[in-house]
Amino acid sequence: MEDGEKMKSNNLDYYQDKYKIIVRFNDTEPRVQREVVLLLTAIIVIGAGLLYIVVLKNIKSIPDMRDFLVTLIPLAIVVMLMHEPIHAIFLRFFSKQKPQVKINCTILRPNASVSRKEGIVSYLAPFLVLTILLIIITFLVKSIVQLAFITLIVANAAPCCQDFLFSFWLFNCNGSNIRLAHEKGKKGIDTIFFQG
Repeated sequence: MEDGEKMKSNNLDYYQDKYKIIVRFNDTEPRVQREVVLLLTAIIVIGAGLLYIVVLKNIKSIPDMRDFLVTLIPLAIVVMLMHEPIHAIFLRFFSKQKPQVKINCTILRPNASVSRKEGIVSYLAPFLVLTILLIIITFLVKSIVQLAFITLIVANAAPCCQDFLFSFWLFNCNGSNIRLAHEKGKKGIDTIFFQG
């Protein structure tokens, strides 16, 4: 991309005319959904095993279970609500433009793109930020509440599975000056990795 040149559109034709597209995919494609489901299944199986070993064996009474659930449920809602705004903060910082934020996705504006490193950081940010925050808080609360935080630390990986896959795909793109852009398609989100 020439210095000072701004993206005019995230329309796929625009990229095909001007740049070498490395990868293009839509999050509703069967291949993408299949890989997300496989990763999510692995995370749930491993997470459930860890939670049983670490958490459920340590809950000994009904009051403990009540304290655990009273902490866990509101925290889980807060963690879910924080996911997309964290993506938005990083994408805004890197692209210098306010991204489009919805309840289940955050996408770059039509005239914005980010580098490969910035894209990876932006995709992984919710998992890393929330996990680090939850770990720190775990050391500051009493033991039964700690179990709720430990549960959230493990469970936080599940909503991030698509972010993990996209980061992995972006990391594995061959070539220099790889950039990431988004386009809101008729169905789902088109993600474009291109050489600019």
